[in-house]
Amino acid sequence: MHLSAHVKRILATVYFPLSVAYVVLSYIYPTDPVTMIDRHWSYSQARIIALMFAAVYIVIWLFAYFAASELIAYSHSIKQYKDGEAFSLLASALFLIAVYLPFRCLSKISLNYVAHLHPSFTSTSNMIISYINVLFPLAIYTYISMGGSRLFRMVRAKVPFGHVCILALILCTLAATYCYAAFSTSVKLTPSDWMVPINYDIVAPLRILTIVVPYLFMWVIGFIAVYQIYFYQQHVQGIIYKNSLKLLSTGLTMVIVTTVTVQYITVAAARIGHLPTQVTISLSLSIMAGVLLACVLIVKGVNRLRIFEELM
Repeated sequence: MHLSAHVKRILATVYFPLSVAYVVLSYIYPTDPVTMIDRHWSYSQARIIALMFAAVYIVIWLFAYFAASELIAYSHSIKQYKDGEAFSLLASALFLIAVYLPFRCLSKISLNYVAHLHPSFTSTSNMIISYINVLFPLAIYTYISMGGSRLFRMVRAKVPFGHVCILALILCTLAATYCYAAFSTSVKLTPSDWMVPINYDIVAPLRILTIVVPYLFMWVIGFIAVYQIYFYQQHVQGIIYKNSLKLLSTGLTMVIVTTVTVQYITVAAARIGHLPTQVTISLSLSIMAGVLLACVLIVKGVNRLRIFEELM
């Protein structure tokens, strides 16, 4: 089936119904009562803000799907070449991102709505949301790592020692500061609003093993992978191919950086205890803009790779 027809079929059968469902749920249950009280929002204000974010989320879902579709099509067109398997793994990562984004939003708002109707379900709801936010990204980062590793092995060049030191310093700093922020405060955050402190918590040993360690592992393999893709891009032949890979690697880097940033904001908010509403909305929109820009860069990079492939 031609790619454009395939895209239209997916949009009609999957994304449009999901988008409608998300808008309806955002209108029915715009945000949890704790957040509304904490932010001094009326029900109408909460609905407007929720619908605004829903519109932005839907645009991000579409761009994520287009990015995944383009990279999948490109990986199929070069599957006979040595780098075909690597791009297929990266395409799988983008496909999981395209699935994860709407699934996360819909499951989050649905579970929070059920918890609103049945308060005894609140802790379970928060627990499920927390682990959805771990398991899907863990699979995504694993595919990105596998793809980056395969590209890296194709390069017959030595990694500069300075690059190793800088990468190690970045990763150590991320791990140390995140752990300090995560465990130096007794205030925790609910996944229903990552800026509202509540009593919800996961016991420390379980939190370390099932949340902190997986996040740190993701970040390590993710940053190593984007460096490996960057290293491959620096050593391949052809200006067009190299510039196209640069867009792709920049987009993947932004995906990882925004994920890390969300977690840092989360633990920072726990230490501060409360952020002004304007700051909360600005930070949220900035993160969403980062994800959207990452998808746009990936689409542009893949389109250039496909044009380059057709010229060869």
